[in-house]
Amino acid sequence: MSQQFLIAADGGGTKTEFVLFSTDGRIIRRLVADGSNPHARGLETACSILSSGFRTLSAASGGIPVRFFYAGVAGALSSNAAAKMTAALAPRHAGVAVESDIVNVIFSARRPGKCVAAIAGTGSAVFGYDGNALVRAGGWGYLLDTAGGGFDIGRDVLRLCLEADERPEGTPLPLVIAAEERLGGRAIDHLDDIYSGGPSFVASFARDAFERARRGDDLARRIVRKAAARLAELALAVRGRCDCGDVLIASGGLLKSRDVLLPMLDEALGGRLRVEAPDLPPIFGACRRALVLAGLAAGEEFEARFRATYATDGTPGGAAISAAADKPNPQPAAANTAATEGRNLRASRLDEMDVVSMLRLLNDENARSVEAVAGALGGVARAVETVVAAFSAGGHLLYVGAGTSGRLAVLDASECPPTFGVSPEVVVANIAGGEGAFFRAVEGAEDDAAAGRTALLARRPEPRDVVMGVSASGNAAYVAGALEAAREAGCRTISLSSNRDCRIARIADIAVFTDTGPEVVAGSTRLKAGNAQKMVLNAITTCAMVLTGKVKGNLMVNLRPSNEKLKRRMVGIVAQLACVGPERAGALLEAAGFDIRRAVQMARGT
Repeated sequence: MSQQFLIAADGGGTKTEFVLFSTDGRIIRRLVADGSNPHARGLETACSILSSGFRTLSAASGGIPVRFFYAGVAGALSSNAAAKMTAALAPRHAGVAVESDIVNVIFSARRPGKCVAAIAGTGSAVFGYDGNALVRAGGWGYLLDTAGGGFDIGRDVLRLCLEADERPEGTPLPLVIAAEERLGGRAIDHLDDIYSGGPSFVASFARDAFERARRGDDLARRIVRKAAARLAELALAVRGRCDCGDVLIASGGLLKSRDVLLPMLDEALGGRLRVEAPDLPPIFGACRRALVLAGLAAGEEFEARFRATYATDGTPGGAAISAAADKPNPQPAAANTAATEGRNLRASRLDEMDVVSMLRLLNDENARSVEAVAGALGGVARAVETVVAAFSAGGHLLYVGAGTSGRLAVLDASECPPTFGVSPEVVVANIAGGEGAFFRAVEGAEDDAAAGRTALLARRPEPRDVVMGVSASGNAAYVAGALEAAREAGCRTISLSSNRDCRIARIADIAVFTDTGPEVVAGSTRLKAGNAQKMVLNAITTCAMVLTGKVKGNLMVNLRPSNEKLKRRMVGIVAQLACVGPERAGALLEAAGFDIRRAVQMARGT
């Protein structure tokens, strides 16, 4: 039987992920859109987003009709929302079904079927599934019930801090110190910060509880254990209300911390439910559910093919679908909600800090750049492999950037010739606004997609070249235009940004995402985002040069004698590699025409 195509979606309050996939598990196309929770977005807008996603992916099916469209959407359980959305969609060439996003979690398990499913993120909810219907416990929002979620844990941390402030005698508690550092080293009694931050800010204090719990802090462990006990209580309650088996599927950001909350939940359950934490995303469960509802079976290789073709950091050719996609007269776009444009509440009173406190905060926040790069190493490794393949084939690395990102790209490119002895054409950089923009900002240059395209094409890119777009926001039109031109020229493309769902990530073959979060000075990506980008650019070119033979051990054996400092360094390298004195090394270098490898060979008589 020939392969058939289906579309699956996993919709939340802030984003919706769509995939076009074949019955053997191959992901044909993926895109990310605005959230489709009907209660957060409105029923009409939610349906508009789902409909636009369906049409966009259907157009990528090569003319083959899509067999089925399934969407698991947050908020679909209440007020008959699922039935209303199903009726509103009804695509012409496919069956359609809308269910709760909890079904996606259930079907992402190794053996989907009867189970209890617990979700713990900012909030929490527990569901029992008997193979047909869902029974719910908890999940009524932070005003009524977030037991076991991040808001609940964060609130307990804040209460502890307030109690400590009321009784200041004795040694400060480590958990209190950690929590107060989240507010820039100030006392926790600045309630305006807490209230203005909302549920997600309160939930952020759960990180401090988790980190202290990992270090054996008794107070922190008690707070986390309390959350685990509440989740276990809800899980056992739904199990008592329906025949949902003996497996608990754990999902959500908090339960991904397998060394803290998950084992405590397992302990609280006391063996009455077996805890399973899927290692595949909910969209995988949505694909499985789509097959079931379409009356199709997943083949033996379905999961393996899904893993091989699903890219969590963005796949080529993706597109963004906004809430206004289906509206004839869309309203002006909402304020920028990108992480790099957000407000860092630890720095909300930056102008009131003394110099040392300000420096300490900047230093602490800079540490997140290192963490962000560590979290992106998988994508960086793929980028390195792609650049090595290009260099090995005689190709080049072409950077395209705007603003700080462009300056960092120019800096990295300009340092490769003196460091690794390569031609200036091997790694080159284009910056929005031209060379003058390196020294002085050229306002508006990053918004010109045509200029990015023209600048890239002026380099005459070939299929053996790699083009890397660098933009902290990921939405600079100049960079996007260049990447689109690069793809048309047959080049491999890479994006580097500090926002996951961004324009350049949806264009590039490989999307590297460094999660640096909001800056100390809101929107000033010359800080953490810039630090992370410099680290990634340095890492890519350094590793690529090492892997193409420009380094021996950790010595620069391809140096060129462009100044006296480098000549002295070359003498030292030859002396080390050939085991000779500096005077002999200098003579060998001169005789070898300042070629380090040849000088070493001469010393060895080869």
